[in-house]
Amino acid sequence: MKTIRGFIRSMLLFSVLVLSPWLLTSQAWAVMQPTFVACDPGQPNKSGPTCTNVWSVYHGSRPFSSLIGYVDQTQLPGTTPVYLTCTLNPPLPKAAPSCANHWYIAGSANTPFADFIGYVYTSQIAGTVPMYLTCNLEPPIPKAGPRCENSWYVTSTPDPNAASFTSFIGYVYFDPPVSIYTFPSKYFIGSVVYVPPGQASTIGYSAGTVTGTTVSTSQSWNDSASISITADVPNSKGGSAGNLSLTVGQGFSGSSTTSIDVQSTNTQGVTYQGPSSNSINHDYDQVLIYLGVNFVAKVDYLGNINWSVDFSQIAAQGYAMTGYPITVGCLRPNSTVSATVCAATLNFLSSVGITAADYAGILNADPFWDPGASQSLDRQRFVLIDSMDFLPNPTTPKWSYSLNNSSSVTNLETRSYSWSYSLGFSLPILKISDTFTLTESSSTSNKTGSTDASTFMLSMPSAPYSGPSTLFVYVDTIYKTFMFSFQQ
Repeated sequence: MKTIRGFIRSMLLFSVLVLSPWLLTSQAWAVMQPTFVACDPGQPNKSGPTCTNVWSVYHGSRPFSSLIGYVDQTQLPGTTPVYLTCTLNPPLPKAAPSCANHWYIAGSANTPFADFIGYVYTSQIAGTVPMYLTCNLEPPIPKAGPRCENSWYVTSTPDPNAASFTSFIGYVYFDPPVSIYTFPSKYFIGSVVYVPPGQASTIGYSAGTVTGTTVSTSQSWNDSASISITADVPNSKGGSAGNLSLTVGQGFSGSSTTSIDVQSTNTQGVTYQGPSSNSINHDYDQVLIYLGVNFVAKVDYLGNINWSVDFSQIAAQGYAMTGYPITVGCLRPNSTVSATVCAATLNFLSSVGITAADYAGILNADPFWDPGASQSLDRQRFVLIDSMDFLPNPTTPKWSYSLNNSSSVTNLETRSYSWSYSLGFSLPILKISDTFTLTESSSTSNKTGSTDASTFMLSMPSAPYSGPSTLFVYVDTIYKTFMFSFQQ
């Protein structure tokens, strides 16, 4: 009667805990199992399974079963043990005890037919509901009291006509309980913007343009915790500036078991212009970071972690909803960008706790940040979408190029970029160490967006010019932005 059946998972109802500004330890769930009352099986017939007169407790669904809820199998404060038991028939000489057709709840194993349900709460707490054992009544007979069919079930609203056959079980979780934790990010990399060459070239992500990435935190959790994600993760709110809205869980490739999509949608056009140069200078590339981003982890009774990224509190914490474009050259030594230009950026980063120790994590999002390293292209990350001439021409000073956001590009393999930073604390219940790692990756089909267009204006080089004659345009499939190169 105590066979352990497979776990049954249902839709989660979240039991939200009151959180400190950083984190509060949640209730530690005891050994909890889905628990059912069911009839012991009889000999099947042509109509299917049959039911005996004996009812027992099971931890998996079966014919004639009724879910009690998710019940602790070890005792927690405020809980008491309960058993399914029955009224015995009057004893007969030399006969084994037998059970009358009257099952009820007891606090001890008071008969040979008693079966342990678990530990239930004696008073209601958040997320629990009162549950009762009762039965279906037989049709009424004149001048006879109510009689019970051999059909017992569990309900939170028992039939008052069956009061004599109804027994209170206790307060239990009818849906799996979930603890919610919120903890801050030091910074969040939203995108990388590559600046085109040309004396007056510009690149614009106009209103409605979508850029962003697919992000995973799977490396941050201990192997003993499984990772899951729902497709319906929270949406962020627009900031007071009205320049940017952020959406989580929609967009480029959908949600998977280990990652979610994060995309930024400009509600006003954003234009970038590099230095007056005929060459490509990645010192002027921009790594877009967001501050005030929170991570939300929801842990169920089995230790499964459902996580999401929350942008809704950025403005409330005093940060820009548009994010902060950080000039690559400001973070590396011997840059071609003036120290005077970089001073304000570096002072700002320092004021929010981002120091030189964090620069590598930001810089490495742009694979071309170091001019002394190989500048070869990762052909799986960067997908060629077009090429154009790049020669001085007095009659065609600029190329105007537009890529509609309904367009898509496909890379054959996924590419990713990971960065880590110290949280300044550890989260033992979530099995996270002091270091938190995020991975941003491409998908096999990457859209640049769903509305409007991404554009750039390419100025022809000024004479005299002896450089490459063809400029190739790529899409960075991790961040969905244009990248320019003289390499094919």
